[in-house]
Amino acid sequence: MTVFDAKRAYEYACAVARPRRTGSSGEAAAVEYITQRLKDFGLDVQEDFFTFPTVMRQLMKLTVLSILMALLVIFFLFNINPFLTGVIVTLMLFLVLRFLSGVPFVATLKGLLFREIPFTKRQGSRNVVATTGGGNTGKNRHIYILAHYDSKSQSLPLVHRIVLITGFFFGSIYILGHYIMAALVWGTPGGWLYAVYCLTNFSGILLLFMAEGNYSPGAVDNASGVGVLLHLAEIVSGDRNRFKDVDITFVATGAEEEALVGAFHLCKSLTEHPIPKDSCYFINLDGVGLKGNIYCTHKIGVHFTFTEGQGNFARLVKEAGKREGLEVKTPPVVIGAAADHFPFTYEGFNAVTLSTVSKKSRVVHTYKDGIDQLELEGFDGVGRLVLGVIEKIVEK
Repeated sequence: MTVFDAKRAYEYACAVARPRRTGSSGEAAAVEYITQRLKDFGLDVQEDFFTFPTVMRQLMKLTVLSILMALLVIFFLFNINPFLTGVIVTLMLFLVLRFLSGVPFVATLKGLLFREIPFTKRQGSRNVVATTGGGNTGKNRHIYILAHYDSKSQSLPLVHRIVLITGFFFGSIYILGHYIMAALVWGTPGGWLYAVYCLTNFSGILLLFMAEGNYSPGAVDNASGVGVLLHLAEIVSGDRNRFKDVDITFVATGAEEEALVGAFHLCKSLTEHPIPKDSCYFINLDGVGLKGNIYCTHKIGVHFTFTEGQGNFARLVKEAGKREGLEVKTPPVVIGAAADHFPFTYEGFNAVTLSTVSKKSRVVHTYKDGIDQLELEGFDGVGRLVLGVIEKIVEK
């Protein structure tokens, strides 16, 4: 039985690691490399093209700007008309809490990504899809293994952005709740409000002016995920009898850093031709090349599990980890970062994102995210975990 070779996955990751933002020559080189490797393994490979409006990159900034403007109106309106302020604040609080749930964010992307939006530019990318060929010859199970191949840089590392977004939204909730209490009980806002107001606005302004570019080699995020995907494809294609009872599709998704576009495109194509959701499993690999805690994320925002099956799948992943001697953790909420499992979770599929987290995660989305950051332990743990998950699914 073929075992997972972390060094092999690492070599594939190193070959992909270079600045490769959507539309760049680096992206084209990554697609060419991934496609050729998958063909070398004897898999059936297709490139699935799509386009999307570039304005969707700014969805988070537009949301932050809207909340900042609302907070400014509330600040000046309270002394003029406390009752009207209370109405506005209540509505805003509801909208902010709904946004934090993750559902409106995903629903907005789903509704707008593939529509023609007037006066906006469109950009193209593609998913690289590889299958073993033929139909399911055994149990009715289909596993999709995903990893996005694009990268991007930001003027602030991803970890800092997550902190700012978390602080901004929870600061906004505190301010809105404070104004409701002031309108109903206190009569005037308390002293702490102004300190929180300043910090919240400062966080929002930093988010608005955060620049993006193509300077990150994206070794951790997400050449590491592509490396694991390629080696798993190599193992599956070389030992088909071992995996004969399950269909496995490998998808290197494009434009994840823009707005999860490749994942939404794949999800759209699957929902247009309905398939049994309880027999499909999506395992997304994102940032798996670090020696650190392994996380299995199946939620979007602070939203609870959508279906019983999704919760069961997350537990199955943790059980597979125990069998391999790995501790797999599940974050209670997901705020400030999005991943390719989002559209599938939203549609009711069983979907998770696997990642590894350590102090080195601070280099993600910076020029420092090079191959010198990669650690074999991360590749090994996640690779063995995915093979263990496949075995658990086949056993069901």
